[in-house]
Amino acid sequence: MLRSDVTASGSYWLKLPSTFCNPNLPTKKFDLTLLDEQGEEYTVRCLSPSFSLSGGWRRFALAHKLVEGDALVFQLIEATKFKVYIVRAPSLAGADLACDLPNTDIPTQGSVPETNATKRSLEESRTESHPSIPFPDQNTNLEQPEDLRDNVEVMRTRVFEGVRLPEPIAGTQDFTNSDSFTIIVNDMLMDPIISEDIRTKYYELCCSQKAYLHKSLMEGLNHKMVTEIICQIVDIADAIRDSKLSTPEDTFKAWEKSLLVFKILGMNVEFLLSRVGMHLQQSLAFDYSGAVMEENLLKEEIASREAKILELRNDSIKLKRKLTTLKANREKQVSAFQSMVNSPW
Repeated sequence: MLRSDVTASGSYWLKLPSTFCNPNLPTKKFDLTLLDEQGEEYTVRCLSPSFSLSGGWRRFALAHKLVEGDALVFQLIEATKFKVYIVRAPSLAGADLACDLPNTDIPTQGSVPETNATKRSLEESRTESHPSIPFPDQNTNLEQPEDLRDNVEVMRTRVFEGVRLPEPIAGTQDFTNSDSFTIIVNDMLMDPIISEDIRTKYYELCCSQKAYLHKSLMEGLNHKMVTEIICQIVDIADAIRDSKLSTPEDTFKAWEKSLLVFKILGMNVEFLLSRVGMHLQQSLAFDYSGAVMEENLLKEEIASREAKILELRNDSIKLKRKLTTLKANREKQVSAFQSMVNSPW
């Protein structure tokens, strides 16, 4: 995040990458929903074609105590709804936070040099404000992944100089069975917070590739986000197994977009992407659902026309009855009319 993104001096104005927004978001001004990691929703006005967040962004930034250098990961989960993950910047001086967020204990720039105790106090204070976000140490750096693609539904905001994505994580030792399989991310043991069912299925996926799928996962992601990534990958794998030829094309495309997000974050999901691609091609080649839809439309049209034919038949019967009645009375009417014509003045 830049200073202008999260401070009053910058009018709390955040611009999203147009390369992603143009093909995926409306081209006119619209309301965007931001869903944070606690499940809270925030409505933000998005201005097109610049795709800048204005009204409502200040409330989101203040509510989450965003500061210069923090990074955000946006995941598009609905047409105009993003899930937002916050990656905190390491060891910020906090001058802007002090200006924009009153009653904070974070020291400002130019204060006395930090001692070890001061650093610990700062980390404890920030951790207390954001309990779900693990803070990297001072030497942690982040760099943008090289294979970032414009059409994938992940966008990270601009990151200040000195923050980069670290080297591949530690704790990915070989495993030979389920007992030796341990999920360690950013030096955090994930097994206790992942259900046994998810862990077992994730283990089977890793076995199929003979490697940890998270081996190259970027650092700086908090444990909640890592857990959700693993759970979603397992859910998608299960859904692929349960898919049928009649599964809608949009469903396959939704899986593909989610997997592309995880691939950019460093997860080894190429084999799942390949499988989804094959199923999608096969589904398009044998468009059964499309044929069924066309058949249903024809049935509706036939029913509509049959109803119209029935209506016309009823009208025809009524007209025939009227003609029969008129024909029976015609001679009487002609005689009466002629008598009136020939009557004396």
